[in-house]
Amino acid sequence: MFTSRNSISITRAELGSEQEDAVAAFINEGTSLQNETDATFAATDKSGAILGVCIARIGTSFVTLKPFLRGNGKNDAIVLKLLVKKAVKWARDDHPQLLVIIEVEQKDIDNYKRIGFLKVDHPGSFTTRLLFPPRYSQIKGLHVYGCTNDDKFIQDTIILLDRIVAFKFVPLVVLCHLLDVYKLGNSIVQTFVRVALHVQHVQEVIDVSVEQSKMVIKEESLLLDHAWERLNTGHFSEVDECWRRLYAAVSLVKAVRLAYAGQYLHAIAAVDLGLLMGNGIPDQLLQRYAQFCDHSLPPPTPIEENKVKSRSLSFCTVL
Repeated sequence: MFTSRNSISITRAELGSEQEDAVAAFINEGTSLQNETDATFAATDKSGAILGVCIARIGTSFVTLKPFLRGNGKNDAIVLKLLVKKAVKWARDDHPQLLVIIEVEQKDIDNYKRIGFLKVDHPGSFTTRLLFPPRYSQIKGLHVYGCTNDDKFIQDTIILLDRIVAFKFVPLVVLCHLLDVYKLGNSIVQTFVRVALHVQHVQEVIDVSVEQSKMVIKEESLLLDHAWERLNTGHFSEVDECWRRLYAAVSLVKAVRLAYAGQYLHAIAAVDLGLLMGNGIPDQLLQRYAQFCDHSLPPPTPIEENKVKSRSLSFCTVL
């Protein structure tokens, strides 16, 4: 039976509680699921039955998530996203200096990418560790930067984080967690994920077809047009915040796509509209990306410089 999102509750299973025993039974482990620093989250339906569990284990540099799902198809994707969202929020708030990671089988990588995880490990292993992108403002304070061992995963992680800081790679799918699926509808959120994932693949130099790119640009425009229509219906102050967040998120995706193609002026224009009509993107990412695009603009040619000087002289003469 399919369970809707609004009938699923995510709670933390406290040590010694009755729910901890139920969680232990669900994942077929003993009652000692966690130590005092770890956290266990359970997804339950209206009857209290457990649909899934996510254990967050604390290490020196990472919070490692280990999800357990019932395995009944449709519910799994919803339960997984809700559990991950709750566990990531807890990790970011309580352990901002640690990165959130997860180890998954190769066949499941795409499912986790669709909820925001990024691939770090090099291809070839049976399992792959994925990284959930940290808040931009927290990156430089992460413990992983103090690691001195030669672990390849840590080295690759630092390389990826440095690329994120320099805006050479912008995590985009993670923005889906800012979108209110209850108000926007699942179709809009899933369309956003498709568009964002495509632009991420372009940044990762993963081959994408021309047809795919055309479809993504069309879906991107549809999202912006739909949000724009909602934002311009009635008084702007009365429009639900969910539409401003959607417009801002899609604007950033569009700006990254354009900037990667070298169209920095158009990217800046996309960001400007996102700032004007949108809201809710953390860490001033839109503003920061606009600055990145501005600094990436090629220097003006001598002819363009002369035109600017001529206009300035004419303006001074008129005055």
